[in-house]
Amino acid sequence: MSREILVELFEMPSCGDPRVETAHNPVLREVNKMVQELEADGVKVVRHVLSDDMRPFMLNAKISTLMHHDRLKALPITMINGDIIKVEAYPSIEEIRDAVAGIAGVHGAGGE
Repeated sequence: MSREILVELFEMPSCGDPRVETAHNPVLREVNKMVQELEADGVKVVRHVLSDDMRPFMLNAKISTLMHHDRLKALPITMINGDIIKVEAYPSIEEIRDAVAGIAGVHGAGGE
């Protein structure tokens, strides 16, 4: 992959110990698996959890605007290289890979 791909997940506040929460939540288990697969493919993944650090939510204009209008309902929000690809639900690994392939294809078409 010639261009670095950054996937950012803006997530709901956690309700306690993330290990316990993940163990009881099949969606979060799938997200963890997806993150591991993406990282194994060389994709950088950053997870921003609202209860851990609000700064990424406030400093990103696109995220801040969505949060202002839709509040917590907008979460989770997924961005790839600064573009929002999904709100209100986690994407599947296929959705991420399709978006990454589209970015790589557009970038590669420029002659690199």
